[in-house]
Amino acid sequence: MVAWIYGKTINSDKQKMGNEMKQIIVFSIMPLFAGCETLDFSEDTIQNVESGSYSGIFVFTQKNNVSQGKVKFTFTDNSYTCVPEIEFLPPIGGGKYDLIGEKIILTDLSPHRAHFDWSLILNGEFLFTRKDKSIILFQKDKKRERQRYVKLTKSTADSLFSEIMQGLE
Repeated sequence: MVAWIYGKTINSDKQKMGNEMKQIIVFSIMPLFAGCETLDFSEDTIQNVESGSYSGIFVFTQKNNVSQGKVKFTFTDNSYTCVPEIEFLPPIGGGKYDLIGEKIILTDLSPHRAHFDWSLILNGEFLFTRKDKSIILFQKDKKRERQRYVKLTKSTADSLFSEIMQGLE
């Protein structure tokens, strides 16, 4: 009887010890998973804009004045060019870009003449939104009381070409 009680006590102590060890292991590993949260790449799914030609509209608002015009963009790798339909709305430009989460940072590297409003140059940090074949760039500058909005749609010829090329791969 004593052996049976003693055996039962040993077994229950082993079970308690085993449960305690499981808890210790689980709680020891949890910080590792919590630390991995910083490695979540869900915001970084877009590394660059799909290469090709885009056309759309540029809207510039400063105080109560609104100017708008049609614009064409070409994106390749991490660079871009911008050509307006109306001169200087926005100015012809181009350079490199970086996508970080929901932001796109345009760095205009084009030489520009001095006889126009340089605040029209597409440069700096913009909110970046993608929907189907369209992309939207939006920048709000409270200091200068201005907003810049660009909505672009990928041209269908480029879309068809990239679909054909993907089918060949």
